[in-house]
Amino acid sequence: MSYWKRSGKPPRSKVLMDMARVLGVSVEEVLGLKAPRKAASPAGRLGRTFEAVAKLPRRKQLKILEVVDALVNNA
Repeated sequence: MSYWKRSGKPPRSKVLMDMARVLGVSVEEVLGLKAPRKAASPAGRLGRTFEAVAKLPRRKQLKILEVVDALVNNA
């Protein structure tokens, strides 16, 4: 990646296709010709809750993750 950034030359088509596949994006996105897709967020109450948590300070987010992880792992 660093080589291609510095040289200004895009990688060969086969490499581009492999990169896009590994990154889970389109070749157009790798080349910067298309805006990256926005990741879908969970719907409903759960999604709204996670969006609200994402706006909290990092310290509070980590505490919430500890509780959620404990609940999920003990389910």
